[in-house]
Amino acid sequence: MTVAQQRGMRGSLKTFDQSEHDTYDTAGKEAFMRFLNSNQKMIELGLKTIENQNIHGIDLLTLNQDGEVVHCWEIEVRHGNWKGHIRFPFNEINCIERKDCQWRRESGFIKNIPHPLAPNYRVTYVQLNRECTRAVCIEDSTILNYAPIPWANRKAEGEFVRQVPISMTAQHDLTSQKPRGWRMAS
Repeated sequence: MTVAQQRGMRGSLKTFDQSEHDTYDTAGKEAFMRFLNSNQKMIELGLKTIENQNIHGIDLLTLNQDGEVVHCWEIEVRHGNWKGHIRFPFNEINCIERKDCQWRRESGFIKNIPHPLAPNYRVTYVQLNRECTRAVCIEDSTILNYAPIPWANRKAEGEFVRQVPISMTAQHDLTSQKPRGWRMAS
């Protein structure tokens, strides 16, 4: 059984590109982790965001003082068409079907989290601009409200995406210490 079949995907699974991953993955995770860990509200709540040491798991984990995961963050850098320190420039944001196992909190997702999960933990998808100075955050439950549709891009054909209206997201300036329109995990 293929990974796409295991995940119940309708579309195909994009081929992993190690070079692209090496170029953008670390920069995106570090930028968002810095943003979260320098936020006064998170500091006051005793929360700390770390990189998930399981390379097959979700990117970042926010832990409470008991070492429980209260928030999981999937980070993606838009290196092609979102450039400059500007708000997200499109009406919808594509959430790729291959990540649905995270939004549905399937066992394959959970087994790749090396810390206990708090009862009401949250999962958020984050897309950053090329420079990693702006972010769009989308809650997992919001993503799953939209049906998958076929999509082709420069890297893959046969994928499906869920197109979420930008009005259903929260946008952040990562150079600011004051996130707006988004409640912190607790």
